[in-house]
Amino acid sequence: MSNLLGLGQLGISAIGAFCDIRLKRNIQFIGRNQGYRWYKWEWIPEAMDKLGLPATGEGVMAHQVYELKPEAVGLIGNFLCVDYDKLGIRRAA
Repeated sequence: MSNLLGLGQLGISAIGAFCDIRLKRNIQFIGRNQGYRWYKWEWIPEAMDKLGLPATGEGVMAHQVYELKPEAVGLIGNFLCVDYDKLGIRRAA
């Protein structure tokens, strides 16, 4: 995945983009950020190997964001992603 499925063209980082629950395990609710439910999790091995994601992450769940702000949710390949800028949330790269 030389350009990580075109993420550069979308203007979002891989860590911020992938919010699909199917890529996560050991998900724990830790609070709210700008009114959105905020979680921490471990990425599944396939997400780390094939998408280059780190061992852990934190953020929103795309399916929950879709219910509140569908224009912030899209697809990268077969996975749901979230544009955090559209949520008003700044994320560290």
